[in-house]
Amino acid sequence: MFKTVAFFPAAVILLLLATGCGKGGSQVSGALDGTVAVLEPEPVIGWLSVAAPGRITAMAVHDAGAYMLGEGGLLLAWSRETGAWTPTRIEGAEDAFDIVVLEGEPALLTPGSLITFSREEAAVHPLAEGRVPRDAAAAEGRLAVLFADGSLELNPQTESPGFFEAGEAAPVGGLVRSGPDWAWLNDDGTLTLLDTEAGLRRVETIPEGVNVIAAGEGGLLAGDGSTVYLRDGPDQWVQFSEGALQATGLIVSERGVLSGETGELLAGRIPGEAEGLCVAGSGPVVWAVTESGLSVWAGIDQVETRLPSCDMARIRCSLAGQTGNPPEPGAPGVSPSGVSVSGVFRIYESVSSRPDPFTEFPAARRDLRRPLEDLTIEELHLVGITLDPSGGDKAMVEDANGVAYILNEGAQLANNTRIAEITSNEVIVVQEVTVGSSVEGGAVTSIPTIYSMRLHEEGGF
Repeated sequence: MFKTVAFFPAAVILLLLATGCGKGGSQVSGALDGTVAVLEPEPVIGWLSVAAPGRITAMAVHDAGAYMLGEGGLLLAWSRETGAWTPTRIEGAEDAFDIVVLEGEPALLTPGSLITFSREEAAVHPLAEGRVPRDAAAAEGRLAVLFADGSLELNPQTESPGFFEAGEAAPVGGLVRSGPDWAWLNDDGTLTLLDTEAGLRRVETIPEGVNVIAAGEGGLLAGDGSTVYLRDGPDQWVQFSEGALQATGLIVSERGVLSGETGELLAGRIPGEAEGLCVAGSGPVVWAVTESGLSVWAGIDQVETRLPSCDMARIRCSLAGQTGNPPEPGAPGVSPSGVSVSGVFRIYESVSSRPDPFTEFPAARRDLRRPLEDLTIEELHLVGITLDPSGGDKAMVEDANGVAYILNEGAQLANNTRIAEITSNEVIVVQEVTVGSSVEGGAVTSIPTIYSMRLHEEGGF
């Protein structure tokens, strides 16, 4: 039960063999003196699952990282420099539904206020009374809140906010900044453009079926789920590209995730249907919220894929209301084995040959165990994970005969395969495929492939 998350095509291997060149301009004499050059492996990059505590409802990025908004007012801050997370529970933000970044700091939108968060302190700014906020956006040091009646409040976090009355059309959201205008879609299939400096409001037509807009380098973009259009003037649109446009300006295509500004391929195909998508900086880190949770396109050591201080809360929440009794053999779902005094959590699926795979099993079965280095990833199935806050997380796998093995991070399997990381529902495995030539010359390198063995493939908690 595994799936390939990322791979490097065979064309890379052929290119290495054909050129015989090392990294960083090093020379290889090859057939002249029999020297073999060893190339450094390329960074292992692919889609990785992040064990976030609950559902991510909104996200926003900035130069130094990203902010994720979880349920119940949980703010998760990710640092691009360290790859680590900082979780904060913000009082009064339990019903927050949108997040924007203004000058590197997050601002949360709730049904009645805007909450800014700076230096671990939150400030609440009431919004226009009697109006229902629908969307928020920030650009060029200014923040705007769009209301359900089509009115707009500019910089509500300041002492002198600006307010612009409603137009005739009712907005459906999608507030973005494009040039001098704040723009959004209306429920009658039109587009509103509001120049707050000049106080000028315009309503234009859009291509039929458009349901999302975004700000692009060349101007305003609009998408209908399969085609992306570029605004070429008042009421004029030209086809820009194929694919599904996202509100953040990214485009999901058959090839993967594309930049809406340059058309550059930023990431491979998303593991699932994207509910939210954004990109952080150069050497891009792409974040995706799908039906299965939070994923990130990044190097394997670039992002902390498990949040230690939140993970235990997530597991406690998952175990709440469930019994410790093992299910009947073959019953679906996930069952807790209980919590020990030391705080160790065990999570398992009832797909094992034993109702609780962590219980002892017959000696005859243990005698069938083989050395780990003789096992291939293809013959193993993940059935349980032990999380230990003090370190030493473990994963339990079974082979086709139901023989169980315990895997630690760093464990070596057959075919140059190692266990890279263990999270609350996933084991990330890296396999190094060595490619080389004969002693007469040529290059030797390793092509890494990421595999993911996961619990709860059919749903989970």
